[in-house]
Amino acid sequence: MGSDPGTLINDLFDAARTVIERLFEDRFGKMRVRPGMILVVHYTGRDMKYNPHIHMIVMEGGLTPWGTWKKYAYWPYMKMSAYWKHEVLRRLRFHLRGSLDAKAVIDRQRRMRFKNGTDGYVVKNYRDLKDVESLGSYLARYVRHPPIGESRILAFDGRGVRIKYEWDNEIHETTLTTERFIEAMLSNIPPKWFRVVRWYGLYSNTFHRWAMAKLTGVRYTPTTLEEFMCDPTGEVTCLTCGGVMEPMVLEYVRNGRWEMIIF
Repeated sequence: MGSDPGTLINDLFDAARTVIERLFEDRFGKMRVRPGMILVVHYTGRDMKYNPHIHMIVMEGGLTPWGTWKKYAYWPYMKMSAYWKHEVLRRLRFHLRGSLDAKAVIDRQRRMRFKNGTDGYVVKNYRDLKDVESLGSYLARYVRHPPIGESRILAFDGRGVRIKYEWDNEIHETTLTTERFIEAMLSNIPPKWFRVVRWYGLYSNTFHRWAMAKLTGVRYTPTTLEEFMCDPTGEVTCLTCGGVMEPMVLEYVRNGRWEMIIF
């Protein structure tokens, strides 16, 4: 796993998505309320140490399979932290299942308790976001720009780079060796075709058109099997005349093979 950082990042994406889905399952049970999530990965912390973490934008609610909106505005911080710890350690244990030493370390992490009540696996929650454009610009910065701005670089003496960063509303300074600084910069360059921004739930390609139609009342015509199957009415209407269209043939890919359904 250490030689494949892409696997680690994929697991972080999957763990973060699973945490939100578990919270919604706890709240709504068998109602199957589906939220919308946008996830962005950042590879280094503010002090430029390698610290891959996930930024998330999550709807405060979701849609049932019948298109009913259910609000979920309470986010249990302690439960989110516990779920995050469980999902991360579960994936690490799977990848390192062949090592008894790694298993012992992971098991100790599971039993460990920290004074701040987070078990050391911290999640931060910012609710009731109003300035969506500013948030979008903030997250896009991780994709478009280097991980550190020039204003945070204080000095360079040929051997090390001195930087500043903010943590807990305080300004700190630290010095990195030139090699470590370059490694930190290069670690933020993802492999080719690797997606550093991902959409899940109502924002995903499968459901976003259906969700938009339910939330805005604008009609749409399903163009994929998934969209057609998630429409509870089972009807496809013509955008020109409004009549109900009957599908004759559906073609789709399943497990790498083309499948066909004839009506």
